[in-house]
Amino acid sequence: MRVKKFVGNSVNDAVTQLRQEFGDDAVVLHTKRISHTGIFKIFGRFRKPRFEVIGAVDPNVSQERRDAARRRARERDAAKEVKPDPSPKLEQQLSDQRRWPEAVQTVFQRLSAQDFGRESAKSLITEALSAMSEEDWSDAAKIWSQLRVALKQRMRAVEPWALDDDRHIVVLVGPTGVGKTTTLAKIAANYALVAGKDVGLITVDTYRMAAVEQLRSYAEIIGVPLKIVHEPADLSEEVQKFADKDLVLIDTAGRSHRNAKQMDELRTLLEQTTAEVHLVVSASTKRCDILDIVRYFQSIGIHRLIVSKLDETTCYGVLFDAVDAADVPVSFITTGQSVPEDIEFADGEKLTSIILGD
Repeated sequence: MRVKKFVGNSVNDAVTQLRQEFGDDAVVLHTKRISHTGIFKIFGRFRKPRFEVIGAVDPNVSQERRDAARRRARERDAAKEVKPDPSPKLEQQLSDQRRWPEAVQTVFQRLSAQDFGRESAKSLITEALSAMSEEDWSDAAKIWSQLRVALKQRMRAVEPWALDDDRHIVVLVGPTGVGKTTTLAKIAANYALVAGKDVGLITVDTYRMAAVEQLRSYAEIIGVPLKIVHEPADLSEEVQKFADKDLVLIDTAGRSHRNAKQMDELRTLLEQTTAEVHLVVSASTKRCDILDIVRYFQSIGIHRLIVSKLDETTCYGVLFDAVDAADVPVSFITTGQSVPEDIEFADGEKLTSIILGD
């Protein structure tokens, strides 16, 4: 892999240099505004800001992308397979935990250590054992391997947007504090600066001036336009003004899923335009809360799930419940605060490894 630093008068300028040298398969590893030091710091306010972008390119990336696409297609096909029904003997044996074989107890304890709920763990173990011969039920390693297969089939992920044809309109929704605005900025930066797409931003989060200013700063750095919507009825008109964009990203205010008025306001907002709705949930949320969040937001209609703040916890079993309950594919995962690098496209294999702690 080749790695190089590029400096320009704007992030867009530095990324343009990166793409000219490395081509369209280049990725941005890190961006920052260059601070003046020493005597130059005194006169810094009179000088134009400079931005540093560290980029990289892997000559094998194109083949890797094709391989990844084929792998995700196989995962989707596998997920459609009919799961075997547990045998009466298996159901009887698993009905009383005191009668579980030692290997099954070992697997259950590993899942519990990853913060899986009892019923979720039992469901996965049952599914794994149903696909195995009874003679292998005493082998914890084989059970774990088959359990990975069962879990991976449930971890649906979606292909990144190609944006080759029609405009794509995406709304991010979710409770407060899950990182919607930062996540939206990461998506915008990657598609505008790395993929070279024409991106427009809209925020309807006018409850918090800090959120508007934060997104305005991101928009200026990335070099994309931002529109601010104060009334839900104005959203459709503002979206239409971005008719020439490849991707329109809409940020919303955090909503308490237990506040009926706020949820009704969000539902009214979403009725103003046809969009793909992504629910953002934090990986550090308690199980009972995340299941409540998913259930309430399902009532307004969600199409994708984004899992944020993977860096703020070390046990991810709760994500199995969230993804299973949402019954929609995962689109992105985020792993930190840095823009644009701390975001990844969701991948069934990686989600499985994260959730199992492998």
